[in-house]
Amino acid sequence: MRNIFRIWEKRETKRISEGAEVLKKWRTEDTFHAHKRKRISSFPEFRRRDEYRWQDEASEKAERELEEKGIKLPWHYNDTFGEDFKVLALRAGGSGVVFFVKSTRFGGRIYAAKTLQRFLQRDYLEMPTYQQKKIADDFLEEALPWLEMGQHPNIVPVHLLKNIVHPTTRRNVPFVFSEFMEGGDLRNLLEEKGRFNLEEALSVALQVCEALIHTYKHGLSAHKDLKPENIMVYKEGVYKVTDFSSGIIGTPGYMAPEQVASYFGLKDDIAIDHRADQFAIGIILLELILGEHPFPWIKRVAYSKEEAKKFLRKELKIPDNLPRSMKEIIKRCLSPDSANRFPDISALKEALLDVYRTEFGREYRFPEVEIDDSPGWWFNRGLAFVNIGRYAAAERPFKEALRRFKTIPGTERAQAECLANLGAVYTRTGKFNEAEANYREALRMFEAIEGTEIEQAICLMNMGYAYWSTGKFNEAEANHKKALRMFEAIDGAEMEQARCLMNMGAVYESMGKFNEAEANYKEALRMFEAIDGAEIDQAICLTGLGNVYLSMGKFNEAAANYKEALRMFEAIPGTDIDQATCLMNLGAVYTRTGKFNEAEANYKEALRMFEAIDGTDIEQAKCLANLGAVYTRTGKFNEAEANYREALGMYKAMPGTDIEQAKCLANLGMLYSKIQEYSKAMSVLKEALEICERYPEGTEEIKNVCLKVLGQIQ
Repeated sequence: MRNIFRIWEKRETKRISEGAEVLKKWRTEDTFHAHKRKRISSFPEFRRRDEYRWQDEASEKAERELEEKGIKLPWHYNDTFGEDFKVLALRAGGSGVVFFVKSTRFGGRIYAAKTLQRFLQRDYLEMPTYQQKKIADDFLEEALPWLEMGQHPNIVPVHLLKNIVHPTTRRNVPFVFSEFMEGGDLRNLLEEKGRFNLEEALSVALQVCEALIHTYKHGLSAHKDLKPENIMVYKEGVYKVTDFSSGIIGTPGYMAPEQVASYFGLKDDIAIDHRADQFAIGIILLELILGEHPFPWIKRVAYSKEEAKKFLRKELKIPDNLPRSMKEIIKRCLSPDSANRFPDISALKEALLDVYRTEFGREYRFPEVEIDDSPGWWFNRGLAFVNIGRYAAAERPFKEALRRFKTIPGTERAQAECLANLGAVYTRTGKFNEAEANYREALRMFEAIEGTEIEQAICLMNMGYAYWSTGKFNEAEANHKKALRMFEAIDGAEMEQARCLMNMGAVYESMGKFNEAEANYKEALRMFEAIDGAEIDQAICLTGLGNVYLSMGKFNEAAANYKEALRMFEAIPGTDIDQATCLMNLGAVYTRTGKFNEAEANYKEALRMFEAIDGTDIEQAKCLANLGAVYTRTGKFNEAEANYREALGMYKAMPGTDIEQAKCLANLGMLYSKIQEYSKAMSVLKEALEICERYPEGTEEIKNVCLKVLGQIQ
């Protein structure tokens, strides 16, 4: 039953965090970026022509290129993008699409929101909701290392990871929101300048090295797609590396030989690491100094296996008109054998610094770059972690955002949203007391702000979950009832009403009020069935209803609901744990109705599925204990003992499972008594009773069973 609430809470946390239809917008002045906004507002590409036409030729060209690929854009200039952004411009190239969007909060900051072109094509947009959701979530998950890097002077930071709903298909389109770079990319700057002098080229390479040193410390083995288009111009003389989540093997012309060999399968066990990035740096250095790509022919290597083989064999000839020390560095970077390149990126950086000292007679000074410490940065960072399910990592950003908002007058709504998000984070990490306290404070603040009824209702409902999780069922019931009344008064809140009813069903089941639980689940199910895209909610609701029927002894109804829930879950990717839970519940139904072969088969299949899912040790132990009970009933006493013993061993390795251990020991004691191994029976029953003495509440039934069996033995 707890699983029902946990899945709902995960989904609702996301709704709170994203602000979707749930949270209203706030506006606050971000003084840190005021100087940038002034520059951006006069950026010539964004001057107004008319209300919805692209304001620059580059955007019009990008749209034409996408149309040639069969992509019809759902967003244009000045369109609303999600709930909190307006579209300014468009860029496209290779496999990606970038919308420049302006936030309607945090002082109107501009972001570069990137997605893949495939997410705007019909084959993706026409997928069932549950299928495309997993694909979208996986794309955002790939951006995790980039997000975890935080801020660095030479890395374009990720501010937000977010699904934007396609306005016509209503499908999630995942976007990585990074900092907008007004200066464009290095490719554009190179075209403007023609070529870089040696000092300028060294400055670019050294800053890229600095970025990569930071990158490798955060879990990435390599960028894999370094090129002038992925080096952004922050301001004059300052460069930042971007696009750490492209998920591709590289770009022709900048790919190292090992990348090309891997692409064509020309070698086995190929390691692609930091040394591939060194190769790209060598190419970029030459391109900057020469003003053109030094080896145009290698741009073709990814399109022809024969060209690829030629590339692997041929040593690239370095131009002679370079300082000797510089020539040696580039030659080493471009070595066909990655083992002959620099041992690490720090060694390459030091070699480049030596060249700088030799050529210019002074130390290179890395430019100073301000770091964003605004509340908006921290809040979005928290949202980004929440949106990919990294709840523990979201705690600090939300706390930092809250601390900063408290210093800014007029940001009470923003503070309340931080508190609500912290409540959701603490709920997902099992810190229910902290969750309750944050929801209470958020609710108090929302109640003082006009037009926040839906936020108040969600706080009440989530606080109800915190009460339910800590056994405060009366408080949980009261909070859910109050939340439901508020949802019923809000137009368009049918989904929230249905979820509130479902949660109340779980509360009533815990209280033993099975008729009320049944009624709430049925009404929630009726509402979910009328809402497009609510298949997973329906399946969760059916599972809850099955639990109620099992508790009521209505086994046929329980089995029917579990089977229907299982059928629905099997059509939804990423629901393996729900499927396994349904199978385990069906096993319980079959055990209660004497269908032991069916029970055994379901428990075994559930166990197999749980064993493939990290973090399901307690579910695995339950399956083993339940199998022990089935084997006891069917006279397979050796198998029963083995399963009870294995379950007990797993429970003892998990803190907080003392009651489960006591129940397992009691069952093992009954088994030993049944097969007349009385000394073993007495030993495990006494161990169970010792646990019952430590936990008198909730172990009365176990204690009575132990005493009864001991009385029979003695």
